[in-house]
This record gives sequence, structure tokens and C-alpha cells, in this order.
Amino acid sequence: MEELMLILEVIGGGRELASATDDIKKLRSGTSHSQSGKGAKSLGNDKKVPENLEENGYIFREMIIPTNAPKTTADHPGLAVLTSVPPIHTTGEKTDPNSHTVWITCAESKARYFAKGWPKPVPKIPNKVVVKETDDDMGLGVFATRDIKQFELVLVERPYLVYPKGIGAVSLTDKATRELTKSQYFQLGLIQAEKLLERVMKDWMTEEARKGYMELANSHKHDGSGPIDGILRTNGYAVMFGDKMHGFDEDFYRGYSAVSRIGSRLNHSCISNVSVGFDAATFTICFKAKRDIKAGSQIFTSYTQILQSKADRQAALAPYEITECKCRACVNATPQSDKLRQVCLKMIWNWRNQSMEVWPKDPKLNESVLTPLLEMKKRMEEEGLDDEKCGYPLLYQIMHRVYLQVHQFKFLRHKVLQFPSVSCHQ
Repeated sequence: MEELMLILEVIGGGRELASATDDIKKLRSGTSHSQSGKGAKSLGNDKKVPENLEENGYIFREMIIPTNAPKTTADHPGLAVLTSVPPIHTTGEKTDPNSHTVWITCAESKARYFAKGWPKPVPKIPNKVVVKETDDDMGLGVFATRDIKQFELVLVERPYLVYPKGIGAVSLTDKATRELTKSQYFQLGLIQAEKLLERVMKDWMTEEARKGYMELANSHKHDGSGPIDGILRTNGYAVMFGDKMHGFDEDFYRGYSAVSRIGSRLNHSCISNVSVGFDAATFTICFKAKRDIKAGSQIFTSYTQILQSKADRQAALAPYEITECKCRACVNATPQSDKLRQVCLKMIWNWRNQSMEVWPKDPKLNESVLTPLLEMKKRMEEEGLDDEKCGYPLLYQIMHRVYLQVHQFKFLRHKVLQFPSVSCHQ
């Protein structure tokens, strides 16, 4: 089952899975799901997708539940429904100015979402970005048109498409999981994903949306992906519905990803200057400034995992045909900086635990305990690791807790001098 989960995510692809390059190679190696071939049926060529898929029980007859089907998938295992957020009505009314998103979901989730009266209107913020050619061979990029402060919203938009991370496996049966090799399963998933996406493009996207989607970058032209799925795998962002819609993040095993509009034009830097989030109520992808951004500066996201070593980040960028990242984290990378990425989060959590459980019990506690934390803070800022995923905000919590504790001890010592009968240990 763990292998299946990985295959599902790789088929769905996207920027949140850029580090799966090595796993993709393993999946295409032709090894069977079963241990030592036990219980696996021999299918001849372990890389070629078998014929007569439906007759052999490897795919469902339909990938999508008919629109007049009941609001349960109990009788339609593995199948999806298509909808638009907000709904597209056939009464001749104009298209929503905030754009529609095509959502590939399941019947229960569709019913639960719209029962809340959602989506809410898209937040109105001033236009702060422009898409234009870069001057460093990156092609198109997104640039700030004004100064943007840390934590300020940079861009809010409804995406072209929200889809299951395992989109290619939506119509694959349990029998396919048991009997096909990983390579066959992967390739079949790509084929089925493209078929589903062709239907989405033809029946659910406006002409303007289709044109905009197909103009996005495609870094998966030579691995069996179709043109629509290749764009999806290149540009997908993971989205989390969270507590607002409990259980949605487990739909189709692994939840959802999305292909953004302007957001898909963001180029890569290992030191990104925006964070990416999803607001379920408005059905929007939200880009927020992680640090101050000057007008005219390019806005970057990261296609890699921030705590990876330089070598691992470079390997993760290979599918995007990025041979050399020019951010300062890569240009100035050393074995010491790789080690910092490996240990910083663990050390910060260790300090946090000490600040809560050990240091408060030490009456001799003083500010010198923060010396290694301040050094860590400085090094993380130099490396572009001043990020929530690295534990950086916890440093401020730890320092605040220590300063409060130290001043409390000083206050108690002062009271002891005034009132000798009072013990600070009472």
C-alpha cells in the first residue's frame, strides 16, 4: 500500500513533489508490487501496458459518475464527479468575473461543500504583480509592481483546476494494483489521467481558460505524459482544505492539488519569497509574502524541499530542466550549510523542549543560554532558512520564554532580599 500511495502522488505530480525524481525512476524500473512476485500474475513485458484493460478488470468502465447519479459513491468505487466552483449556470448569465475552477472530486464532497453555501467571494486586493519576460533565461516570470511588506497578500486567485493528487488512478481497480508492475501501473495512470483531463478541457473549461492552461510550461514531454497531464504535473500545488472541510484531504487517498493561473508562472528559487496556501471558503490559492519584496523584484516559489541538501535540490530540479540554480543558497553552498539544513529543525525543537521543561526549573538561568540560539538564527537568515518549515519562528518563542523566565527570577531574588523569610522555591 505504501508503494501505491507513492505511485498515486507521482502520477498527480506538481511542484510539491519535485523531490520525487528518484522515486519516479524506481517506479519505472518494472518491479512488481508483490514481494518476490508472490501472488502476482505474470503479464509478459513488465513495462508495456496490457491490452483489453476493461475486459481484464484493470480499469472501471467509466471514470466519471454521470451528473444524475445519486450523491454517494458507494456504488461507484474509484470514480469521480466533475463540477465548477462557483457553479456554471445555463441561464445565459455572464461568467463570474473571479473565474471558475473545475473541480474533480467525489459526490459526497461536492454535496458537502455546496451545502455550506460556498464559495464565498474572492477577497479584493490591489493588483500587485505583472507577468513579463525575465532577463536571465527563465522565460516568463512574475514581478512585483509595488513594494510588498512581509506577511502581505501578494496574489489571490481561483485556479484553473483542482484535482486528486492521484488523478491517474481514479479509474484503476484493485486488481490493477495487485497484478500490474509498478512501471505498468505508472504508465497506465498517465494514460488514464490524460483521458480524464481531455474530457475536463473539452466539456468544462471555457475557451479562455483552455488557452491559458495550455500556454503554461510543460516539463514532462518525454516520460509518457500527455500534453495536458504534463502541464498539470509541472505546475500543480498541493492544496489543503483543513478543518474547514474535514476529511477532504483524505479524498482519493491523498487529497488534492491545483493548477494556478498567474501562480503557475512563478519561477523557482530555493529561497522563495512567498508562501502558498489554499482557502477552502473562497476556493482560492493565496500567495503571501514571506519577507519584504521590493517593487520590480521577481516573485519566486520553490520547486524543492527547503531542508534538502544542494545535491538533492539539484536532482529535484532536473525534471524542470533547471541545470543550475543561481540563488545564494546554491551559489554559496558548503558541506556546513548542508549540515545546517539537516540539523536546524531538530535542534530548535530540542531547545523548545528545554525552554518549557528544563530551564524554568533553573534559578540560575540567564540570557547566556540564548547564545547558541542567536547564532543559529543568524546562520539561518544567511541561508534563507528563516521559514516556518525550518522551525525559525520557534526561535522567537523560545527567546521570549527565556527572557520572561529570567526577569521573573530577578524579580523573585529582589523580593527575597526585601523579605528574607520568603523563599523563591515556595
